[in-house]
Amino acid sequence: MKQLPPSHFLESPDYVSQLSNEGSPVQSPSQGSGRAVNSQLIGKSGNAFGTLSAEVNNIDIINELNTVVFIHRNDPATNGQTTSQYRYAISTDGGQTFTTEVGPLNPSATGIAGGVNARYPNAIIRNPAGNTDVNNAWLIYLGSWHNGNGSGNEIWEGITTGVSKLDGALTGATENNDTINESNVTITYSLCRGLAGEYWAVGNEFKFGVLDSAIVVYKGVWNENTNDCDWSVYNRLYPGFANISDTINKLTPLIAFDPTGQFGWIASFGNFTANKVFEPYFYKTTDGGNTWQGPFIMDMSTYPTITNRLDNVNGSGIPTAAFEPNLVVDKNGDPHLFNVIGSGSDYSIQSGLNLNLYDFTYSNATQQFFPIWVDTILTFRGILATTSTGDYSQDNRVQACTTPDGSRVFVEWSDSPLNAGGDNTIPDVLACGYNVDSKLWTLGKNFTTDDLTWSGACTFPSVGFAAFRNGTTSTIPVVITKFNISGSADDPVEFHYFNNVSFDDSEFQYDKINSINNINKASYDVRVSPNPAVDFITVNSEKLNGSTVRVLNVLGQQVISTMAQNQTIQLSLNGLASGVYMVEVSNNDGTVTKRIIKK
Repeated sequence: MKQLPPSHFLESPDYVSQLSNEGSPVQSPSQGSGRAVNSQLIGKSGNAFGTLSAEVNNIDIINELNTVVFIHRNDPATNGQTTSQYRYAISTDGGQTFTTEVGPLNPSATGIAGGVNARYPNAIIRNPAGNTDVNNAWLIYLGSWHNGNGSGNEIWEGITTGVSKLDGALTGATENNDTINESNVTITYSLCRGLAGEYWAVGNEFKFGVLDSAIVVYKGVWNENTNDCDWSVYNRLYPGFANISDTINKLTPLIAFDPTGQFGWIASFGNFTANKVFEPYFYKTTDGGNTWQGPFIMDMSTYPTITNRLDNVNGSGIPTAAFEPNLVVDKNGDPHLFNVIGSGSDYSIQSGLNLNLYDFTYSNATQQFFPIWVDTILTFRGILATTSTGDYSQDNRVQACTTPDGSRVFVEWSDSPLNAGGDNTIPDVLACGYNVDSKLWTLGKNFTTDDLTWSGACTFPSVGFAAFRNGTTSTIPVVITKFNISGSADDPVEFHYFNNVSFDDSEFQYDKINSINNINKASYDVRVSPNPAVDFITVNSEKLNGSTVRVLNVLGQQVISTMAQNQTIQLSLNGLASGVYMVEVSNNDGTVTKRIIKK
């Protein structure tokens, strides 16, 4: 059972205390071939905390300017000053070459007690209408700050904001450290564009010493007179979470808009029942964010696409979400809320059992919410380092983006091969794409499994809201946070950009909706028990008779194969080494794979 750990989940008071005091006063199941990636160093930071949150948007692209930016915290060993200051890297040739360490954007962030301690920078590019010169575009940044006193969620004071022209000289740079919402705030997430000249972000409210049920909605408006972005709390939304006294009854909220800025969604996962599990919820706007309707809550237990993939023998059989969702909105104004789903209870996910990645979406055409199965997840939380300040771990770090026109949707995630023993300790970068027009998907693809440098070393990947589009090729901007040899997030890190995580339009060939229906037919009531197993396993299904049943090791090699002659068979595991195996059941309706552990 994996819970929201203090070392990983930003809403945990212990974790926020740790983050805000750091050092200053503070082979996948996916098909498709692996490939080597082109990477380059684009920056350094004195620690990893600026990128530790998967929901902070620290990358943005402007396709028409062929420009990508990445914002990060400062590295005192490289630039002097403090880790509270923000710097950025910029490429104007589509990520081929970069100008790095531009800044500081916020020089007054001294990082001392009683001063400004800026954290978790988000960034987005403002490109004025008709502009074709990147030097006349602007970087807008938004982060969170505290004064270095106190601990836990109480420590946060407000937001750090500002702008700078993208000319490398900090022309027109501004800096604002505002106390906002009477300091009843936490970290700001998910900075995105709305209507022309409007920008949005969200966070959780922290009030009267507790995380209450309110989602704080921030709105920024470009001020043509001051050439700055004016920020305010625009709205508070109350989803109605159950057990509101539980500080972990919800995940980080997210916000995104379609390319027009007219249709937007706020979404995430929260607990709405006595089961204490995380289920998807949504708010919708059709008027550019002026009004929001919701919440719309999805009961995952009502979708066979989800429940048929749970391990109902060894698990709770109650679907719940993992802890790092991501959200984008396509050209039709439909949301795509991605996350890993498994069995769970009491705010925990049973990570040793079946885990799958889903796209929770909505069709404006049919007015219905529904989940789409995306891929199988092999491993979950892996401890990357154990230090005096705690464990530093990585789950599946789900990220998402769209092409600038919203016609292609991409999801990127982190996973390790089965020989990692179920823990995501040697993570690769995987991705999958969806064509909004044809409604076809690509196969999931591991981009780093064959790379001599990055295979098993892709820690804390970050992706922006947008992907580059060139002809028939879409390229996802990916930045890896590379730890030093100790693996501690307290120590200096490097940021490396991958510029060839790409899909061609010819790869969108697969109808996952129909495939899901086929898999549901085959997977109905498939049971493999016991799990873990010692001497034997029993495989049972009403459709098992005539199916091929195989057991594969972590290398994908077949170690057992048989043709079922009944609805129940028993397979001997004698002679097999202890470890993780996959049980594969295939018939005319499709193939189902179950993971087991042999003791």
